[in-house]
Amino acid sequence: MIERDVAAAATARPPLTPLAKAVAAETGKDAPETGTGVGGRVRAADLVEGPAPGADVGVLPVEYEEVELTGIRKIIASRMHESLQKTAQLTINMTANAASLQTMRSRVKAQAETLGMPNITINDMILFAVSRTLLKHRGLNATMADGVYRTYGRVNLAFACNTPRGLMVPVLFNADRLSLEAISALAKDYAEQARAGSINPDLLNGGTITVSNLGILGVTDFTPVLNYPQVAILGVNGIRVVPVRRDGEVVFEDHIGLSLTINHQVIDGWNAGLYLRDLCQAIENFGLLLMQG
Repeated sequence: MIERDVAAAATARPPLTPLAKAVAAETGKDAPETGTGVGGRVRAADLVEGPAPGADVGVLPVEYEEVELTGIRKIIASRMHESLQKTAQLTINMTANAASLQTMRSRVKAQAETLGMPNITINDMILFAVSRTLLKHRGLNATMADGVYRTYGRVNLAFACNTPRGLMVPVLFNADRLSLEAISALAKDYAEQARAGSINPDLLNGGTITVSNLGILGVTDFTPVLNYPQVAILGVNGIRVVPVRRDGEVVFEDHIGLSLTINHQVIDGWNAGLYLRDLCQAIENFGLLLMQG
């Protein structure tokens, strides 16, 4: 082979990208006859086991895991999609002074063993407050499906519960007639059954409003999605310190955030605001609310 044959062979090979030339010079590797670039051009990725620093890796396969939705998760996905398709959702937010809740929680916790009471939580007290204030605003204690708007005379209070199989929403039937202790005990019992996968399916249907509490995770604001066909869902946020003007001075108070999503097709924002205001007043005067039963 003479010199012109070597030159011709080199000219016939696809060219190397500048980065490929640098990699070839550094590693001493011979370039392949054909590369993966445009027109067979040799790229840096053709000379190394993995992508070289700075190499264009856009055409390399991307690792991923594919999981088909089944069971509870598939049902949840379907219901969330249905909820957003069939309703006009509006969320309004308000905060309530949490001092009364915190005081009651501390007292009950300190005397729980002596009085034989269950471990009452902030969430239990919110459920109780919702159950006692909702019938004054029956428009929110309702469902809307197939053009039929139905209000209810009893509060079947659903609460969102995270489980290993996905979100479940057990229902506390006739919650407006249950004591705080009963609400607390039943909520814990149903949540445990849901997590264990042993809950009666009848306890997962028939709710007239839902409460979803992400405040226990430290969430400060979120937009809960309606549990269709219900027309209202209350999101409970975490307790945080907020500045409040009192008697001309700014003081700092613990406030709990509440996010109420409504079906705006049948509930006006004004009426939703009236309920949220009443609920905040009930929370701020929880001791009085408890005395009223």
